[in-house]
Parts: sequence; C-alpha cells; structure tokens
Amino acid sequence: MRNNWQRWNGEFFSNDSLQKLGYRYQLGHSGAPCPRPHPGPKNFVVFDISGPHFISIDYCHCGHQPLSTWRQLLREKWFPATLSRPQTVFTFDCLETFHELTLQGKTNLYDYYHTLLRRSDNANLFNPIVRVWKYYFVFR
Repeated sequence: MRNNWQRWNGEFFSNDSLQKLGYRYQLGHSGAPCPRPHPGPKNFVVFDISGPHFISIDYCHCGHQPLSTWRQLLREKWFPATLSRPQTVFTFDCLETFHELTLQGKTNLYDYYHTLLRRSDNANLFNPIVRVWKYYFVFR
C-alpha cells in the first residue's frame, strides 16, 4: 500500500488518506463491485510495512449465508486484531516482517510498532495512533 496520497488544494499538494479521498475497498470480490455491499467501521486501520492506512471498506453480503467479517478479512491476507467487530487489521506481510525481525534482530513489538508509525509521520505532526495494545492481542 502506498502511504502518502496527495491532492491539489488550490495552492499546493497536501497529503491525504485514501479514506478522505473517497476510496472504498470491496472485500470478497477480488476488487469487483458487490451487488450487496455492507459498509465496515468508520475508523478502519490497515497496518502494513509502509505504515498505518485509514481506509473505508465494504463487506460482501451476497448469497444466503455471507462469510463472517473476519473470514473476509483473512481472505484478503489481513489479520484482524479482534474477531468481533474488527477495526484494526495487520497485513500478513507486516506480521511476517515482525516475525523475521524478532528472530534475527531480537526487535521487540514496541519498537517495531513505533517504527511503522514513524514511516508515515516521522515528525509526529499528526495525532498519534494509539493501537499498540492490539498488536499484543495478535501475538499472544
């Protein structure tokens, strides 16, 4: 995932998120539109090795028995922090990178998390994302 999207505001290019630009990610159809989309939570965050990304998602509600939300996330290779009403997910690439770093360099979870946050906002200009405890739920 690309970290910084820019939009012309009339005077200069300013950084923006995919969510603010109106992008919606559809689960369950390999990127194709769903005939019965169901909107996900408003503050949905995807942690990737390029940093955190705020996006809007739509779950698939096709068929007689649609897949559960966490199964749809897992099929996208996104690991949910919780099984009930997930709002934070970690890409498999992010989790595998942490696993390798902890085996090779003995990097702890706190340092890895703050490295991901600094990838998108090294000067701490924006509001910090305080979801480090969700990492602990994933790795326990």
